[in-house]
Amino acid sequence: MVPKFGMEFKSYEMAYAFYNKYAEHVGFDVRKSRSRAACREICCNREGKNKYRGDETKRERRRRSARIGCRAYVRAVPNVKTAWPFAEQLSRVYTRAVFKVFENTLDESVHFRTEQYGVDQTQWIISHSKRSEKHDWCQRQFKVMADVVNGQFSCECMQWEHTG
Repeated sequence: MVPKFGMEFKSYEMAYAFYNKYAEHVGFDVRKSRSRAACREICCNREGKNKYRGDETKRERRRRSARIGCRAYVRAVPNVKTAWPFAEQLSRVYTRAVFKVFENTLDESVHFRTEQYGVDQTQWIISHSKRSEKHDWCQRQFKVMADVVNGQFSCECMQWEHTG
């Protein structure tokens, strides 16, 4: 399979393995080039050129240089799990570890169902809609009270009071 723009892989290692297999099939080797926060590059192992700092006329070599300036490369950019524009923006602001926690929390938040109840409609029942190891041990429903006028919120699970 030929690499194409927009291909997605579960990890950088899987992308590297795919491009390495493609390069082997086509007839060149690859190496890991750069690693920046925003992206990583996989390039041909003959990319770049060795710099000789002396007089070129006096230069003696036992063998040819392996670096010839080949420009074949692939750039791997981390993909966010969600389609929300703010998640992509936060991926640039947060560190990788903090963003991963945020992304997992956001992903888990869609597995809850809310139902409004009570006479004054300021209370909700929050229910787990997806069985998971994280919420398997605890109760399945929580009562949430919201006083929007005074800006006070409380929950049986105490998550709001704990993290805000």
